[in-house]
Amino acid sequence: MTVKGTKSKSIKITESWYSLNDEDILTVAEELEIKLSEEQIKKIKDIVPDYIDWFGAIESAINDICSQTRISASR
Repeated sequence: MTVKGTKSKSIKITESWYSLNDEDILTVAEELEIKLSEEQIKKIKDIVPDYIDWFGAIESAINDICSQTRISASR
């Protein structure tokens, strides 16, 4: 996938930079004092992406960086 920049530059997107794994699920389950079966873990892995607000998280990060850039530029 290639994303066009604002100044006619292209950014080549080649790697994933965030992922979850079984250990993440087990860590949360342990914190909640819940023991999960392999079948439950498999079902959780299938549906957890539906619960993550990726757009909102990316939008918030973009807004934070843009705000910081504007603050730095105005000093």
